[in-house]
Amino acid sequence: MAQNFIPVKLNAENKKDRVKVLEHDMSYAEAVKAYGVEGFPATLFLEPDGQLIYKLSGYHPKDKYLDILKFMAERKFEEEPKAGQGE
Repeated sequence: MAQNFIPVKLNAENKKDRVKVLEHDMSYAEAVKAYGVEGFPATLFLEPDGQLIYKLSGYHPKDKYLDILKFMAERKFEEEPKAGQGE
């Protein structure tokens, strides 16, 4: 995981500790809200500049989660046709 991602764990109820998100300094709770996280656990995949690529909500079994990590690490999502686009 460390070869492809920088894992960060945030406590959504923490209003004291701070993090920088998209050039804004905010609490962990504010950061979670800024990305529209509504359920937990949640995994967010972000570009280096903080822009959201994909939001994954809920628990996923290890094998499925590893498949998702590989998909994201290989940037396969860039190959996926976007909704509403024909071939």
